[in-house]
Amino acid sequence: MQLKISTDYAIRIVLYLAITQTAATSAEISAQMGIPQTVIATLARPLQEAGILTTQRGTGGGFTLSRRPEDISLHEIINIAEGTTRINRCLEEDGFCSRNGAPNCPVHKFYAHIQNYLDEAFKQKLLASIDDFDAQCDGVLIHGENFQGLGLLQERYREQVKSVYIDPPYNTGGDGFLYRDAYQHSSWLSMMQSSNETARRLLRSNAIESISCDENEAHNLSGLLTGYQRLGEVVVSRKRGRDNSARDFSKKHDYLIVVGNTAEARVSKEPISADTVKQYKNKDNDPRGPHRDLALWARGTQGGCSYSFTDSKGYSFSERLWLVAEATMKH
Repeated sequence: MQLKISTDYAIRIVLYLAITQTAATSAEISAQMGIPQTVIATLARPLQEAGILTTQRGTGGGFTLSRRPEDISLHEIINIAEGTTRINRCLEEDGFCSRNGAPNCPVHKFYAHIQNYLDEAFKQKLLASIDDFDAQCDGVLIHGENFQGLGLLQERYREQVKSVYIDPPYNTGGDGFLYRDAYQHSSWLSMMQSSNETARRLLRSNAIESISCDENEAHNLSGLLTGYQRLGEVVVSRKRGRDNSARDFSKKHDYLIVVGNTAEARVSKEPISADTVKQYKNKDNDPRGPHRDLALWARGTQGGCSYSFTDSKGYSFSERLWLVAEATMKH
């Protein structure tokens, strides 16, 4: 059985729309997948009638998938493009046989065995059935709505992802973004919960999830993440200078909330270099372990206490900034 070139084109059209998750024109699909535009227009009609494609007219329009990619099988696309997936006429519903011997024919049974195998193979999900998908696509870049993109990844990447970073709308209502950024707090939380639950199904047990937000929703987001292993919170300065434009205290920081999928999650630490390790000694057998000696005078912006000092051996030090108080130094 050899698939027609039009069937190959139909599979490519659906695959491209599954990867991009956004409306694509026939010109775009033609350029990216090497399919003549006239053929795309011809194949689009039966794919639309089968409920696989939808056409959006007007500016920003094009073809989109009518269903989630994980709900579309190769079997369905091949059946639409070929008219049948049967490898021989005797396997059709009418059971036609030129010798009228299909029920007892050993060749018919052989065909049926092959047909069952092909049917099961073709019914696998669209993305999951393509070997070495990542290598063929050089990674997966999805241009589309977040929730749809997460749905596309479910079957192939379930429980495989090591880390997820989410930068959702901050719900400030005034940032001038193209996407919506003004929700009721409850609606914002509902949106975040749906996306987060979908993303979590992709995570390994030791995976880490990082979510950006600001003070507007940080406290609400923290409550939503109670089922995770809390690993920390990074405060990021987002604004420099003094423009004196704030009515109250200036809001200068964003937050990165970092959580683990389970208690197995750990934040990796940079290895300490051999040269640094050599600086740590424990000459006095301090129970707290190895430590290194540091100068007691302050540097740069460290601050400190200003005084002159003479140690127990008679060495005098002129007035300077020290990291410890004078009384502590004398002690």
